[in-house]
Amino acid sequence: MTSIEKKKVQNHIAKGEIEDAINALSEILNGTTYFQEIVLISGRLERLNQSIRIGTISENNKILEQNNISHALINLTEILDKIERKGSENEVDKIKPLQIKNENFINVTGGKFKMGNNYGTIKERPEHEVVVDDFETYKYPVTVNEYKLFCLDRGKGLPPPPKWGWKNNHPIVNINWYDAKEFCEWANVRLLTEAEWEYAAKGGKLSQGFPYSGNLLLTEVGWYYDNSKLQTQKVGLKQPNELGLFDMTGNVWEWCYDAYSDEFYSKSPHKNPINEGSKYSDRIARGGSWYSYSKNLKLTYRYKNFPTECREDLGFRIAKK
Repeated sequence: MTSIEKKKVQNHIAKGEIEDAINALSEILNGTTYFQEIVLISGRLERLNQSIRIGTISENNKILEQNNISHALINLTEILDKIERKGSENEVDKIKPLQIKNENFINVTGGKFKMGNNYGTIKERPEHEVVVDDFETYKYPVTVNEYKLFCLDRGKGLPPPPKWGWKNNHPIVNINWYDAKEFCEWANVRLLTEAEWEYAAKGGKLSQGFPYSGNLLLTEVGWYYDNSKLQTQKVGLKQPNELGLFDMTGNVWEWCYDAYSDEFYSKSPHKNPINEGSKYSDRIARGGSWYSYSKNLKLTYRYKNFPTECREDLGFRIAKK
């Protein structure tokens, strides 16, 4: 990077012209490790600008916008410093592509089970028998690191960071249902159906009937309001369930493929039920999160969200196609 190029970028930053600074750096550093940081900043600003355009920014979101812009400025300045210390952009390593680790998939033998809960909330009723086929699902929720690499390959930015910042081995959050689906299409995987999620969370054919995924005691298997320090935690730290799946209770809510409707449980197909819904239907999330109270962490509890909803306690888990 020449001194003239560096000066040009610094001038953009000084004037608050973040997008111009990003564009200038993108041209200079395309194909280098540092390019990923520019991609992530660009995506953050794009999301904020979109919220401004549609006029739905609250006072809190305005503060978030200011913090993100400040963070982008700091990141861009740090990139310049890194390059200067490195000596030449040509010395920077190339980006490594994303790989979903095959050993992290768990085989789930299909079977029948009781889905729902006649004594739960109205969304959990009626309890009904369901049969699911064999499938394979990931041991953990998708992590920040896995989602970062997807963003790099797609030239897409990370969502705005949560209050505690991005931590690579924590579940990805602040992504909507469409984001999760795009990741799945890219990685040649899919979201679990709601029936698959509940069957797997209960332990499948190995189920011991626990109210939480793998234990009678919530604290043994889940991060929730009382023990999470009000943020996500590294995946895989708690006890797995009967199938070897981690974090099915707590840490983050997990998007499922299914749409939500009040009537679906009453008319659900017996085998491999899927509520396709429409493009704009509310979508189901399961499992509870670091911010949930114990009553919302039972394995039959259902939570519906707008498909465009993004939250600091909402992520996803994948299954093989």
